[in-house]
Amino acid sequence: TGRDGHSSATQRGVNAIAHAAEAIGFLDKLAARFRREGPFDDGFDPPYTTVNVGAIEGGTAVNIIARKCRLAWEFRPIPAVDPGSVIAEVERYLSRDLLPRMSARAAEAGVALSESYAVPPLVPRAGSPAEALVRRLTGANDTIGLAFGTEAGQFQDAGIDAIVCGPGSIEQAHQPDEFIELSQFAEGEAFLRRLIDWAAA
Repeated sequence: TGRDGHSSATQRGVNAIAHAAEAIGFLDKLAARFRREGPFDDGFDPPYTTVNVGAIEGGTAVNIIARKCRLAWEFRPIPAVDPGSVIAEVERYLSRDLLPRMSARAAEAGVALSESYAVPPLVPRAGSPAEALVRRLTGANDTIGLAFGTEAGQFQDAGIDAIVCGPGSIEQAHQPDEFIELSQFAEGEAFLRRLIDWAAA
């Protein structure tokens, strides 16, 4: 939150969009540091924590200093990264760097960080009965880590063994032409039939 006013007197206002852009720059530097310095985990693609700004909204007109701006961002930590430490680093930047510069020009300026949700990771567990069962039913010889979220980590946190297995590929997800090949549906159906037969035995 900044201070609005006419764009002919920008020195009297605090442009919330401009300061949100600075926050985006900080998040981009954070993402670059993870890419460059890690920590790394070759079980994931990419093998480091990712940061993404997915949406931004603010301002009312081109001739008005923007009083409000909101951005939505996320990060996907590999298991070696404590999510709390990432949030704390962003909070430090906002409270110790960005906000003081804004407040020096407008006492009413403000910055707020709110968490919409947190998805716990699914962590590989030695001797996992779910993994053993899926390997038996699919014939797969190995497992891989994936850099997308599911409910599996929540089940695991609740003490329920879990594994992610299903048709399609994340490579086709969230695209304008998102699709799943019919052959993948057939494989998924065959797997479910084997699972039913196993459960009924």
